[in-house]
Amino acid sequence: MLVALGVAHLLNDVIQSMIPAIYRLIKDTYRLKFARIGVITLAFQVTSSLLQPLLGHLTDSAMALRDGGRNELDVTRSPWPLVRDRL
Repeated sequence: MLVALGVAHLLNDVIQSMIPAIYRLIKDTYRLKFARIGVITLAFQVTSSLLQPLLGHLTDSAMALRDGGRNELDVTRSPWPLVRDRL
């Protein structure tokens, strides 16, 4: 599940950064005014702003259930050796 959330976050960031890069293409291809392009950007930003806290809460809740009610990240059990070795 964590990998799926990470991939979804990556895709969200890529899409968020691509929209400003293709403003001119969208404007010319679909004959849109900049106000309409602003609405497209607003829709992506609002969706992202609403979903990120929701997914964060769901992830924290899932971790708390898995860890027996503790809502904390135990880095001593980290699968990444660099993090584990620095403790």
